[in-house]
Amino acid sequence: MRMHTYNSSGGIGALRVKFSSPMQYYVGFCSFGWSEFPVRPATEVNKAWTFIKTEDNFMISCNGEQLVNITFSEVNGTQCHDSWGGNVVERLKFSNMHDTASEFYRTVSCPSITVLNAENGTWPEQDYGATIQVHCKDDFRLTGDKIMTCQTDGYWSGNTTCNEISELIAINRQKKKKKKK
Repeated sequence: MRMHTYNSSGGIGALRVKFSSPMQYYVGFCSFGWSEFPVRPATEVNKAWTFIKTEDNFMISCNGEQLVNITFSEVNGTQCHDSWGGNVVERLKFSNMHDTASEFYRTVSCPSITVLNAENGTWPEQDYGATIQVHCKDDFRLTGDKIMTCQTDGYWSGNTTCNEISELIAINRQKKKKKKK
């Protein structure tokens, strides 16, 4: 399997996986040659591969088990950090010339989300690792996490809502605001 990553400046690097025995991988600009996975991939015929690139790391998982985690700054004597560092991958391209895997590939993203009664309460679809910060409108109180993160499973972390404060508390708040003026 061969995957190329790109940002607005052009190619970032390539990942190659050999479906041999033992299975091996190569990360362009970060590897000096083919390497065996530190953890052996699952033996099932159908494999779900996950590739996660953050600003500092590149992780490869198979069927939910992390096989390798490359920290760009820790790879000596290569252009790894200069090429892969940063948190932007705008396009993935899989090469079918060397690909014997399925033709279904997708980047992990979380759907748009709306938190009722939150200020600016609708956020567009976001990629893995993106965070949103929820602030409730006046007279509403946050229940759950203030910060939600797009997770590797394509779901937002937490269960955040903005609940109405009782009418009495809202009236008292208005009275306090009037006294301050």
